[in-house]
Amino acid sequence: VTNGYLFNDKIINKAISLWNLKHVQITLDGLDETYNRVKAYVNSVNNPFQHVVSNIKKLLKAGPIVRIRLNMDMHNEKELYSLVDYLIDKFCSYNNFCIYSNLIYEDVGFKKISHNNIERALLGKKHLQLQSYINDKGFLRSTGVSNLITTFACNADRNNAVLVSADGKLGNCERHVEDDFFGSVFNDDLVKPWTDYISEKDDCLTCEVYPVCIRPKRCRSNWEVAPVEDCLRRKWELHNSMLVSYKNHNDHIK
Repeated sequence: VTNGYLFNDKIINKAISLWNLKHVQITLDGLDETYNRVKAYVNSVNNPFQHVVSNIKKLLKAGPIVRIRLNMDMHNEKELYSLVDYLIDKFCSYNNFCIYSNLIYEDVGFKKISHNNIERALLGKKHLQLQSYINDKGFLRSTGVSNLITTFACNADRNNAVLVSADGKLGNCERHVEDDFFGSVFNDDLVKPWTDYISEKDDCLTCEVYPVCIRPKRCRSNWEVAPVEDCLRRKWELHNSMLVSYKNHNDHIK
């Protein structure tokens, strides 16, 4: 997972030959103006966005799978549709290229605002719409059903994952980076506080996504915040993953 800025031909060749690089995820927040404002690189080239786009092309030519993650929030949700079209126009000829979007639930850049529950519910609905748009274009590249069957909800409650900030603080969730810290790299006494889960409701027991539905109590994007939108998203993801698994099975028996 990287912003893609520091890649060059030498580093790419080294990463593939020595580090066995197979997959790269690069995050984008918008087109030129939005991306450059949000990232606010120090001592950067004139247009960091175009520099990263150039590096994406170098990586695609080198062979690793390049997955573009679009960070979505209130400030850029409309612009991301234009970004999707731009990226597809640039890289549609590469089979190792795909796109997906993810919510961060807070404005980023110069103005940081944590959203209320109504805003988060609206974001959830807009996120599903953007994911559907990418999928209809053929570049979401969903994985099979087996990838949805896990014993954890996300990186926040995984025992082998941690978020490290620039100043050494340790956190859990990459979506809520403004206040979710539980220690630092300078402290040995650490406990991840995300392993307490929400009890099921009666409706959950008959839901088709129940086996893959894991909800940490601390998560502000769970069904207590946006129940309808989050359930729709999970059902949509399961539906698309089943289609991928079915297609892969048919391709295999052919």
